[in-house]
Amino acid sequence: MKLIKYPGAIHLYLWVLSTRLHGCRLMMPTNFVSGAFGIFSMREKLYLWLTNPESAERITELYRTLWLPVQTEYYTDGEKVEFWASEELPARPAGFQDAIVKATYENSVIATEIDVKNFNEINTLVQSALEQVWSGKKTAEEAMTEVKAQTDSLVDGTYSGNRS
Repeated sequence: MKLIKYPGAIHLYLWVLSTRLHGCRLMMPTNFVSGAFGIFSMREKLYLWLTNPESAERITELYRTLWLPVQTEYYTDGEKVEFWASEELPARPAGFQDAIVKATYENSVIATEIDVKNFNEINTLVQSALEQVWSGKKTAEEAMTEVKAQTDSLVDGTYSGNRS
């Protein structure tokens, strides 16, 4: 599945909005990663339900007005494109499919934090090393040299097979 990156703050806002629309009382994810849902603390079923434009009437309404799907087939399958991006829908002006649907699909990239294997572990190590830089205890070169061996051992490519 190809995931499309757009600002994480929007995801978070829409996630909160969708829980309110459904009258759900859900806990916020404790590990939210900018650019994508923090799947690590949410149940997979909830994630799949929220990201499926056809899962429920109110979710469908959101996809037909505000949200963009994250699944590739909603950009490549003509029937699925029409389901959420038909220019007959009130929130879809003439030219929407060329300007938004086509442009999003053709220019999207998989978010690094989703695609890189072991990203969270690598990021944690790098951020810890950078704390030493921000506090003035080490130079950037010193901090990165020290953490390099640890991060190199975690580098295992990407899920997509592309270089990230």
